[in-house]
Amino acid sequence: MIPIAPAFHGGFYRDIVIHITGNTNDYNILTAAQAEGYDNTVGNGNIIIYVDTGVAVNGSSSYAMRTGAIHQNTNVTINVASGAFIYGYFGADFGGTGGDAVYWETSTGGNGVYTINNEGIIGGGGGGRGNRGGRQAYVDVGKGNFQCVAPTLYGSYGSVGAYGNAGTAGTYGGGSANCIIQAPTGGGAAGYSVRKNSRTVTTGGGGTYAGSAA
Repeated sequence: MIPIAPAFHGGFYRDIVIHITGNTNDYNILTAAQAEGYDNTVGNGNIIIYVDTGVAVNGSSSYAMRTGAIHQNTNVTINVASGAFIYGYFGADFGGTGGDAVYWETSTGGNGVYTINNEGIIGGGGGGRGNRGGRQAYVDVGKGNFQCVAPTLYGSYGSVGAYGNAGTAGTYGGGSANCIIQAPTGGGAAGYSVRKNSRTVTTGGGGTYAGSAA
């Protein structure tokens, strides 16, 4: 990361400009900006983030990049270069929800302007796969008596969703509806490419947003 100038110096506001030059996980913009002199109690000025070409920002358990509770009057701009990636965490088995790529949580009520210029890929994590279901056969064991008997037949697991897509549900593999040993489960929901959380965030550029930006 290459910082340029503190946020406040000698009575003048200056931009915090940070280049992310290497792969990283769980990036917190507020934490990075404070390390370069940003004063969250003052809050004016600009925080400008560049995700450089070839860099991947990933979520290890949820969000790949979050703003943190940046002051409501600070402008925040995220620039994603061509060939750069921000990817949310993939949902865990079974049916886990994918993580968001960019999660907005700036303080509300101010006049901060929020912008994403994306020339790369910003992708919500895919939802986790659904679990398979199992049933046994339902057979006449004599005198009109029916029982569920082995073998237990298991179906197929679902599939993990691609970036920005839900996982698919598992299936049954046969047997009788009277003899459910284990019901299949649905796939997990996808993470957002950009979860705005009711903030006004302009998402532009010629890159890809895989998943909802809302």
